[in-house]
Amino acid sequence: MKKIRAILIIIAAALVFAGCAGTENMAEPVIAAGTMREEIAQPTALVNIATEASDILETTAAHTAYITMETTSITESVTETTSDIHGIIEATQQSTAPQVITRPPGEKMLAITFDDGPGRYTQPILDLLEKYGGRATFFVLGGRVWNNRYILKNIMAQGSEVAGHSWHHINFLSLGEQCIRDQIEYTDRAIYNITRVEPPRFFRPPFGAFNETVRDVALDTGTAIIMWSVDPRDWESRDPDRIYNYIMERAHDGGIIVAHDIHRTTAEAMERVIPSLIERGFKLVTVSELLGETVPGRVYYSEFRSAD
Repeated sequence: MKKIRAILIIIAAALVFAGCAGTENMAEPVIAAGTMREEIAQPTALVNIATEASDILETTAAHTAYITMETTSITESVTETTSDIHGIIEATQQSTAPQVITRPPGEKMLAITFDDGPGRYTQPILDLLEKYGGRATFFVLGGRVWNNRYILKNIMAQGSEVAGHSWHHINFLSLGEQCIRDQIEYTDRAIYNITRVEPPRFFRPPFGAFNETVRDVALDTGTAIIMWSVDPRDWESRDPDRIYNYIMERAHDGGIIVAHDIHRTTAEAMERVIPSLIERGFKLVTVSELLGETVPGRVYYSEFRSAD
């Protein structure tokens, strides 16, 4: 049943996002100085949709064969599934509320975040966090969730968290309100269908790009926008030493680090970054643990810096 639901969401998302192709939002960007990456490109929506559609068709074909094979057993498992749902609901109610860590005097807290996954380097980073007793927040793409569903479950089991980063990494500045909303809500729904835990009430827009329209949608959907205070530009340098040095020079109490778990060089840098930060007295926490309850429509750059 869960598999069928997940595939239906993938198909529905493809149809919805196809309708967003060519939609443009003409509002001028309103972005705090120094927060938007210089490399922001204006993606070609049709190319993005075509690529996503190809991925969806491939995924759907594989899972259709699986569903056909398992259809005869679905009825027999309904009773067991219904029983499981009650346990899932109880666990969800207990785990979805943001937990704020009470700091001992002098303790420093820091949130490392990873964008654009899940991917092949997500699990190695997760293993490092487990080894050293840290946690992180993974901002995932909805289009990658199903094929990496076991990684999402591992993230949750390790104590880290999963949040949305859009469905297929399209620049929100090129979209209208409804398409932005769809990107956020379909991704959150895909995450929930795998983890059975409601995603936190915040997201990170692709490229860190937002304007008043994006903020209006965030406010309307009851979500906050999470940016960052430390950006090693790991996607650009692809140099583990440079990534490590940048983070270690600028890491600060209450900070939010942005990195990308789709690059091998980032995973290599984390082999030194994670233990080094802990040795310096930082407690590595999730964004939810760092910020607690967030305010819808508000933009957060760190624990101590945000903007309405």
